[in-house]
Amino acid sequence: MSRTFWIFLFFTLVAAPALRAEPDVSDNALFVQEVRREARRALKRRDGLVLWIDRESGETETFGNPDLLQQPFLPGSLIKLLTAELALRSGREWHYRCTGRDRLGGRRRYCWTRKGHGEMDLAKALGQSCNLYFSWLGMQLGY
Repeated sequence: MSRTFWIFLFFTLVAAPALRAEPDVSDNALFVQEVRREARRALKRRDGLVLWIDRESGETETFGNPDLLQQPFLPGSLIKLLTAELALRSGREWHYRCTGRDRLGGRRRYCWTRKGHGEMDLAKALGQSCNLYFSWLGMQLGY
């Protein structure tokens, strides 16, 4: 692919009313509005697309460059968000120690930082985009 682009995928924390033209004014709805505003601002600086998925209803909304949906791309860290969603639905807490490398599924795997991240839970793993945590978590979830 000749050009670089970004796909931002956000799972909303509130139901569809927060995404309507006349949004709810609850704290969660205000938070979602602010995140959407910042995402739109960020798109002015780079070629990208934002895809919103409402966790409760499954409704989606996109803004940005829709032509990007027609181009092939490698999922990269996008799969981490989907794995996180499955982990949240399991209702369990998932803890893993990232050392920078591990043998998972019979293969040697590496994190993006060879020194590792140390003790991780889901929130920390998302914040650090820890490759090993999400590889391990996907296996724990049966994927």
